[in-house]
Amino acid sequence: ALRVVVSVGVSRVGFIHELALRTMRIPERFLTAIDGDPGNCVLIVGAGLSKQGVRRSGRGIPDWDELMHLMVTHLRDASRCSGKKLDALESLLQETPPRYLDVAEEFWLAHMDDRDGYESFLRQHLKPDDLSKSDLHTTILGIGFWGIVSYNFDLVFEKQSDRLNRIVYPDLLQQIGQFQRRGFFAKMHGCISGPATSLVLTRTSYENLRRDPRYRDLVRTVLFGHKVLCAGFSLRDPDFQSILEDLKEHWGPDLPPLYALLRDPGEDERAQWRKSGMDILPYDEHADVRQFFLALERLSLPATPPT
Repeated sequence: ALRVVVSVGVSRVGFIHELALRTMRIPERFLTAIDGDPGNCVLIVGAGLSKQGVRRSGRGIPDWDELMHLMVTHLRDASRCSGKKLDALESLLQETPPRYLDVAEEFWLAHMDDRDGYESFLRQHLKPDDLSKSDLHTTILGIGFWGIVSYNFDLVFEKQSDRLNRIVYPDLLQQIGQFQRRGFFAKMHGCISGPATSLVLTRTSYENLRRDPRYRDLVRTVLFGHKVLCAGFSLRDPDFQSILEDLKEHWGPDLPPLYALLRDPGEDERAQWRKSGMDILPYDEHADVRQFFLALERLSLPATPPT
C-alpha cells in the first residue's frame, strides 16, 4: 500500500499522477504498475550503478566494457597471448554487441596455469580497498523493494550496510525459498568476497548456469512473481541480455513488461524494445538516476499519523 499521507479528497491515483509530474523522474505508467509502492517491485542492478562515486577518489568499479579492456591490456603486458590473439580479442570488443563473455573466456584460459594471477587481477579491480559510502546505493537500500538482485561481483552495497539478507551464488541455487521472503539481497553471479574462480563471468560459466534447472526455477520465482525494474545496465550488457533471454524462454511473445531505467537510446529504439516486452524508463544524465530513486524513496517513507 502507498505509505504516505494523502489529503482528504485526493485519490490515490491522483496523488501518484501529481508525484510523477512534480518529480519528472518516475513515469506514471511505472507508478501505476507497482500500485504506488516499491514494495511490489524487485530491483535488478547491473555494473553501471557502481561505475562512479563509490570509492574515496570518486572513481568506481569497472563496468563490463572497462573490465574487458583491462583484461586485454593485462594479457598484452604479461605477454600471455600472441599478437594475433590480442588483435582477435580487440575485434571481439568492437563487434555489435561486443562479445564480452568470449573475451572473459579467453582471459580465463590464458590463466589455466596461474589461477592465483586470475584471482589477483579480479580482486584488484573488483575489490578495491578504498570503497566509500555511496548516496545512490544508500538511497536504494532505504526504498523498501521486495528484494534486490545484483548481477555485480563488487561489495558496494555491503559497504553501505552490514545487515543485508545476502544470498550468494552458488549457494543461492539451494536457497530458492529465500527469494519468496521480502527483503532479500541476491548476488546472482557470485561475489568477489569468495573465490574469483567461482564467479559467473565467462561464456562457459554463463551457459552452464542457464542450463541448470535450479537456476531456471530461481528465475521464474524472481522475474515472474513480481514487477521488475532493471537499473545500472546498458543494452549491450551480457547480464541484461541474459535477463531478456530468460524472460523470452519462459513467456515467448506474451512476456509481461519488464521496466528498465536506461540512458535514453532515442524514441525509435525505445519503441522497438517495447515490442519485445521491455519498457525503457529513459534518463539523460547519471545524476538523474539518484533523483529517480529519491522519488521512489519518498513513496516508501512511513506515514505520519493525521492530526
